Amino acid sequence: MIRYHSYVCILALFFLSCKDKKTKEVTPQPEPVPASMVVFSFNAVVDKAVLTPTTGYYFNESGDQYSITKFNYYISNISLSGDGTTFTEPESYHLIKHCDGLTAFTLAAVNPGTYTKIRFLIGVDSLRNVTGAQTGALDPVNQMFWEWSSGYIFYKLEGTFVSKNNPIEDVYNIHVGGFKGADNCLRWVEITLPAPLLVDGTTRTIKFNTNVAEIFRSPQIIGFDNYYPIVNSIFPKLASNYSDMFSVKGIE
Repeated sequence: MIRYHSYVCILALFFLSCKDKKTKEVTPQPEPVPASMVVFSFNAVVDKAVLTPTTGYYFNESGDQYSITKFNYYISNISLSGDGTTFTEPESYHLIKHCDGLTAFTLAAVNPGTYTKIRFLIGVDSLRNVTGAQTGALDPVNQMFWEWSSGYIFYKLEGTFVSKNNPIEDVYNIHVGGFKGADNCLRWVEITLPAPLLVDGTTRTIKFNTNVAEIFRSPQIIGFDNYYPIVNSIFPKLASNYSDMFSVKGIE
């Protein structure tokens, strides 16, 4: 009986030894980097001055004096790109209303990576313009929809002005929109970031300056005496002027 038990022990040790030799070491895998949120935050300025709604007065290249009581615009179709990394926001429609305190929005679930460029559209793309009134940022309650023409206002600037032809202070309403043919006011913006945007599981914030003054200059100087009386051809010119109103002042 003792000899039998000895054989059993020897066999058991043999099998354990074989099993240990066949076991492979497993290299621990790093935890995947989770998707992150990226905040777009906008600060309105008039050249070097911070925008002061209603009570602030400014001058354009035509010598007109103006104030601002409303400054709204749409940003849509946002994409980020870098060295081999890209991200395109789905359902990408955002409304900024500076004088009402709506000055930021968040991109959710941005793919991890390092991004160096941003691309977006000022306005609402043609597909959504012909879909009719919608919800969220595109809801008509935001007062950025022309019900009489079933289209969206891409850019809205309102306030008071004094010009050579209008020496008594009067109100102005600059509403820019349209996406067809010669009246196309959609403008793409491409910005190279001053520093790489590292998306690594933490919330990052891109801070923009939006310069109101750009609508009145370059590539064409446009004053209030050019704008009134309004002619349709002025809208694409205004859109080209304000297409470079964004600059990145920092990333946090």
